[in-house]
Amino acid sequence: YEDHLEDMRQELVRQYQEHQQATEILKQSHMQQMERQKENQELLLTELDNLKIQLAENINENAITEREQMLLDELESLKKQLIVGREKQLSELKNSSTQTQVVLICCSGI
Repeated sequence: YEDHLEDMRQELVRQYQEHQQATEILKQSHMQQMERQKENQELLLTELDNLKIQLAENINENAITEREQMLLDELESLKKQLIVGREKQLSELKNSSTQTQVVLICCSGI
């Protein structure tokens, strides 16, 4: 009976030691996994910061591009106005010249 009891005690000790070893292995594995996750998180945060910087630059470039487009549109509008104004002046000048010629012709007959 005591031999059987001793065998059971030794079996419990062996199972306890195996359990302790398995627990230690799990703990180490978990710590390694946590460390990898921390490293990955740091990499992702760095990448996120870089993307934020890139986005800010792109927004700035887009704002500049929009401003440039607005200025180009305004310049084109001013060119059109200038052309219309010159055509009007030229037309008025021709009319004025024609009227002057008519007056000169009329007056030369006097």
